Amino acid sequence: MARTNGHGNPKWTREEVMLALSLYFEVGRKILPKTDRQVIELSMLLANLPFHQGPARKENFRNPDGVAFKLQNLHYLDTGDGLGNTSRIDREVWQTYREIPNQVIAFAKQIKRATTIVRTATFPFDFEADDEFFEGRTLSEMHRRIERSASLRKRFFNLQEAFRYTRMRTL
Repeated sequence: MARTNGHGNPKWTREEVMLALSLYFEVGRKILPKTDRQVIELSMLLANLPFHQGPARKENFRNPDGVAFKLQNLHYLDTGDGLGNTSRIDREVWQTYREIPNQVIAFAKQIKRATTIVRTATFPFDFEADDEFFEGRTLSEMHRRIERSASLRKRFFNLQEAFRYTRMRTL
């Protein structure tokens, strides 16, 4: 879990910055105001991601103001104009992905789909703890809830066995 220094909200994760970068690329590398529909939607998505839970989250966690500021940080890295108080993770993400906007946008779509699946999934939690990193946490969560579900694995193997049995009988 991200940490704060006793004030403010948890630091942005790599995935969260990539989602903001995706929006920045999608709108043509422009700064959007906090009132923009897309900024508000990204704010709501970020607030629902499973990265930061508990008391570290303040009332203003990933609100539209914060998303608009993050877009200004990314704009600064792109053009030299905007808010220059960028974080290490902002600079790393920008340096890594500035030349491949289509891949960033595709990755953001994956995160959004995974978030929807994880939020609506009702599969039992039956998994052992793994080491986890912030990158890919949404996709990891989806993997644990769906692919690592013991009951789903059992049903899959039962179907596989039934298929093998049926196939052998027809040969």
